[in-house]
Amino acid sequence: MEFAFKFEDLEDHYVDGEQAFPGISNLDNDVHPLFKMENFRLASAEDETNLLKDKDPTFDTSAGRMDKKIYERILPGLRLATLLLAHSGPFFSQVLHGDLEARQVKRIRTRDEVEDWTFQWVNVIEEVRFSQTLIATQRESFAQHVAENALFYFDSALEDHWGSTRVSYQERCRYTIAIGKKLIRLFCEGIWHQTPAQTRRYMNFQLATTIIHELAHVAWYSRWWNERLLDDTQYTEEAICSHDEEQVELGQSWENWFFKGSLCPINCFDVLKPPRWEGYTWAPFTKDYLNGESISYPDAAYGCTAVASWSINRFFQKERWEKHTDKSEPFTIELTPVNSLSCETWLQPMDEIYMKRLTLNHESLANPRRQFQEEF
Repeated sequence: MEFAFKFEDLEDHYVDGEQAFPGISNLDNDVHPLFKMENFRLASAEDETNLLKDKDPTFDTSAGRMDKKIYERILPGLRLATLLLAHSGPFFSQVLHGDLEARQVKRIRTRDEVEDWTFQWVNVIEEVRFSQTLIATQRESFAQHVAENALFYFDSALEDHWGSTRVSYQERCRYTIAIGKKLIRLFCEGIWHQTPAQTRRYMNFQLATTIIHELAHVAWYSRWWNERLLDDTQYTEEAICSHDEEQVELGQSWENWFFKGSLCPINCFDVLKPPRWEGYTWAPFTKDYLNGESISYPDAAYGCTAVASWSINRFFQKERWEKHTDKSEPFTIELTPVNSLSCETWLQPMDEIYMKRLTLNHESLANPRRQFQEEF
């Protein structure tokens, strides 16, 4: 087993960049009307949602509009988001229309402290058995619904997440989808001109996947909209989309559905330098995802494997999408020989959550898992 002890190891295995590859997107597909420039704002999504709740007349004038220059920078990401949405029809049909299984599945509640973990019962959304034509119709109907009832916010106040979705329960704007500071900083500031092609491309990739991730949550809200209008305390608990999933997080369920696991960026943000992305890692979507406390249990799947840069690059090549569309070569995530990463080997500052994800990757996990109280 090989370990990435320094950034040079990533470069040697083409995780950071790729020889003779310019890193240029040649996607030229139309952007879905859902992602038109008029649907983007520069403001706090939380503040805007509060204005909606209060029916404040300044809602339509309080937020800044998307600048054309910024919109042009995110176009590759929006084109990619359009393609990802178009090819995710079965997933969204399942979330929107799949039956909730009467027999529920026991899972561990991972958002609490370990000492507070209990077993809970969670609904599973059954896969749908619709025709491809009906699935495409349902997906487009959902996309048009969101286009008419949602706004995207570049939110510099959102520092801890890539994205977040809020519901206003007002017809003027049902859903507010926020894109966090770590993403918008590159697009909105002068450092754009100082960043390498890989960083720009990876930021657009992260933007695209974040948008579809958040739309998975929107789909669940949309499914229960009428019931929520009557009682907004009802139907708030999300479900899982597969018996193999061990955490309730529909946005991650989409990533698991499309990428067969969790993609985490290897990023290095230096306050004195432009942001630089070294690459991506891949890990199974398990109960310990982003939960550092779970490493003390023997069945935790802690640690990630490095992804070849060309595996991300090809999502921005229209020829590759043509092969995916005709099913001659579906997308897969290709891993490099650097097959395990441990944060203790990194010298440069890294993202805190990513650090937690990799901490103690190779230490002994011999402590037996204690029995958790069942929740009935």
